[in-house]
Amino acid sequence: MSKKMTNTNKLNSTYNLDDTDKNNNIYVFEDNFSFHTMEYSLSIDKNIFNKVYKYMTKIYGIRAQSEKKRKNKYLYYEWANLKYWGVRVILSKPNGYIKNDFFKYKVKLIVNPRSLISGKNEYFGIFKTTLENILKLKSLLDEITYDIGLVQENDTEYWKNTYGTIDIFKITRIDFCVNFIFDSADIAKDYLEILNRGDIYDFNSGESVFEAMRERHRKYKNELLYEYKSFNLKIYNKFEQMRNIGKADLIPVEYEGYLRFEMCAEKEKIKYLIKKYDYDENNTVTFLSNASREAKKQFKRYVTFLFKTGVFMNLKNAREYAKYCKTDGLINSRQAEEIIDFLNLVSEKRSIYKAKQCVESKITEKRIFRLFDEISLNPITIPEIWNQKGRKYPFLPSPYEIMGFKDDELFNYQ
Repeated sequence: MSKKMTNTNKLNSTYNLDDTDKNNNIYVFEDNFSFHTMEYSLSIDKNIFNKVYKYMTKIYGIRAQSEKKRKNKYLYYEWANLKYWGVRVILSKPNGYIKNDFFKYKVKLIVNPRSLISGKNEYFGIFKTTLENILKLKSLLDEITYDIGLVQENDTEYWKNTYGTIDIFKITRIDFCVNFIFDSADIAKDYLEILNRGDIYDFNSGESVFEAMRERHRKYKNELLYEYKSFNLKIYNKFEQMRNIGKADLIPVEYEGYLRFEMCAEKEKIKYLIKKYDYDENNTVTFLSNASREAKKQFKRYVTFLFKTGVFMNLKNAREYAKYCKTDGLINSRQAEEIIDFLNLVSEKRSIYKAKQCVESKITEKRIFRLFDEISLNPITIPEIWNQKGRKYPFLPSPYEIMGFKDDELFNYQ
């Protein structure tokens, strides 16, 4: 065994870094990465649009609020009262002349797989991506092409064979997710506040993303949103969300500390994943069968960057721990000084992202973060003032650790 591994194990034993969840009961619910909502989209011509619209209006009527005008000059019609739970049908068409408007008519299905399969509202937990569940989901979605009038009784066999399957639709959005359960709503809220001090993914829009995220968090205390061009990462208290819409009774009270990590991958991101991993874009089963693996890869990539990999400590303990690492020979004096200086900077700025702006170069920045990884310490520190208010957290694990990536060699994201 290497000296580095021996020292790390020794430090973990000394500082109980492997036991950070015993007092606060933090874990991954169902130990499962999956998805809970997705969008299927099909481009259609005007005749098919009219066919589906007339059928839906005849069978289901139109909700008064379902017809909407948007700034992009489209009209949207929505139905959520099908015989199935967990499915919304949306038709869109141009409102006025638009060039090449054949491709501007669409039918979309917004699907909650768990609700669709179970036949009831499923707000808690996430979809288990077993082959049995995915085949059952596909079978139900194939039926829905008939129930929305896309395929009708007097259609030709060719039409039924072509349009009677969900495979003719494209998956244009999928919401990957994983859930944490904390011992109480207060702990979940505090944990979210710690994550609010994280980094920003390295796109040109970093500053605007940072400001939008901070502003949103000020408005919605139980939610963080990192929004980029082809995906967004949202972290929120599911119980609080349900309470805000008057449906808290649908989640057991013991899950008030239910924190959901949700990554919404949109059309361009999905196209990229399908191409990169050579999935069959004309067969939804192949993509969805790998959805759990894809969710795990995506979460590992982004939580590693945004929230780093080490344990959260209060500033006093973090400084002492860095000095202990120096004494034990894991790092040298200069490295310990760099770590402590950056800890102080993040604590002062209340943000890794803001602290990075004070670092002289990307090379220095990468070296500092590598040092934190090597000693399993996080640059984000738990506010000292919390101790004075009775909110005592000497240590808390990072999302990286809670999600199980710490000892997971299989999913090294490339």
